[in-house]
Amino acid sequence: MEDRHFFSIQVMVFILLTALPLSALPVVELLAGNVETDKLRLLTVGLYMLSGFFFLLTIFNKSYDKLILNITIKIENKHQQYLQFHNKGNKFEIIMFRIFLLVIAGYTLVILAYGDSVKFLFVEDGITEWLTSINYLVSTVICLALCWRARRYRFLRIHLLVLALLFFVVGMEEISWGQRIFNIATPQLLKGINIQNEITLHNIWSISLTTYPALVVVSCLLLVFPLMNRYGAQYRRLFSVLQFPLTPFPIALSYLASVIAYAIIGIHLGTPSPLPISWHGVMPSADDEILEFFISFQFFVVAVGGWRIKFES
Repeated sequence: MEDRHFFSIQVMVFILLTALPLSALPVVELLAGNVETDKLRLLTVGLYMLSGFFFLLTIFNKSYDKLILNITIKIENKHQQYLQFHNKGNKFEIIMFRIFLLVIAGYTLVILAYGDSVKFLFVEDGITEWLTSINYLVSTVICLALCWRARRYRFLRIHLLVLALLFFVVGMEEISWGQRIFNIATPQLLKGINIQNEITLHNIWSISLTTYPALVVVSCLLLVFPLMNRYGAQYRRLFSVLQFPLTPFPIALSYLASVIAYAIIGIHLGTPSPLPISWHGVMPSADDEILEFFISFQFFVVAVGGWRIKFES
C-alpha cells in the first residue's frame, strides 16, 4: 500500500472516531433551538467537514500529490537549506515522556476513583491550571533560545517565534494575565463582552469561541503533522525544506492517549465534550482544564527535547 494511502486511511479513521461524533453534538443542540451560538457551531461542523474533504482528496485525487511535489520543488529552487531531525530524543525528553504517560494514567484513575471530590485538580486557579501555564511559559523560553541558535535557518526562526508567541499568550491566558495574582480590576471594556468578567481573550463573547480552532491547531501540531511526516514521503520533503519544527511520532501516540483519557474523564464527570454540557452538575469545563494540561505537558516535553532539531555544527 502506498505511503499516501496508508497515512490517509489512518487520519480518516481518526476523524471518524473523534471529530465527526464531536461535530454531531453542536448539531443536536442547534436543532434543540439554542440560538446564541448557532453560527459558531455551524462553523465547527464546517471545519470538520472541510478537514474530511481535504483528506479524502489525498486518497482519490492523484493530482494532489503532484501539487504538493510542485510546491516543494518551487521552494527548493529558491531555498535549498533543509532541516534534519534526530531519530531519538535526549535522555531528559525520554524521562519526561514516561512521566507524562504516568500523569495521564494517574489523573484518570484518581478522577475515576474519587470523581468531583478532587475538585482541586480542575478548579479555577487550581494546581492543574497553574501547571498548564508553567508548561507553556517554559516552552516559550526554550523556543526563544532555539530561535537564537537557529540564526542560520530563516524559516525555522519564523516558526519558532510564532510558536513562542503562541505558547506565551496561551500560558498567560491560563492565569488571566496575572489578574488575580496582582488583584487587577477588569477593564470596563471587557466587562461587557467577557463571559467570565476577567482579563482574557478566549472568553470574549463565548467561553467556547476559541475552543475548536485551538483544537484544530493542536491536533495538527501534535497528531496530523507527525503522521504526515512519518507516512508521507512528499510531506516529509516539504516539511524539511520549510524547516518546520515537528513533534516526534511518540507524541502523536501520547496525544491520542490523552484524548482517550479526556473522553473517559468527561463521561465519568458528566461533561462529555468541550461544549457547555454537564450531566451531574459538575462545572462543564472541568475536564477541559485537564486536557489543556495534558496538551501543555506534551509541548513542554517536545520543547525540552529541542524539537529534536539537528543543527549544523
